[in-house]
Amino acid sequence: MNPEPSEPRRILNRHGLRPTRARLLLLSLLLENEGHPSAEEIIETLRLRGNPISIATLYQNLNHLVEAGLLKRVKGLDSLVRYDANLVPHSHLVCEGCGRMIDIRAHTPPATGDKPLAYHSGGELPGWDVRTVRVEYRGTCPSCRKK
Repeated sequence: MNPEPSEPRRILNRHGLRPTRARLLLLSLLLENEGHPSAEEIIETLRLRGNPISIATLYQNLNHLVEAGLLKRVKGLDSLVRYDANLVPHSHLVCEGCGRMIDIRAHTPPATGDKPLAYHSGGELPGWDVRTVRVEYRGTCPSCRKK
């Protein structure tokens, strides 16, 4: 998804965040990138585009964007924290060969509602307040299958 140049500014304003240069760069990059880049990948991409920022500025602003609900942190197979700007409920498909992670829409059973969730043994989980569901599929991507 390639955002309009003014879209990151509108999003930041709507969430009460000052549209600083670093936040605009980060949010623009993450909105246009359907992948799940690590902080190291983000800083390298910005550097290659002629928009270097310091590592401290990067992490400080990533934290602000996560706290504001504009990004999610996800852990990849490489145990690196990666960032996801897709806030629509979705699952991830992860390649066990290269670690590539893509968003997929998968039908999962509802996590909330009138009926309580059940333990794997079949017993109910009374009193739990489920806020999120995380489903991750693992397999081998086409590139790794060709190797």
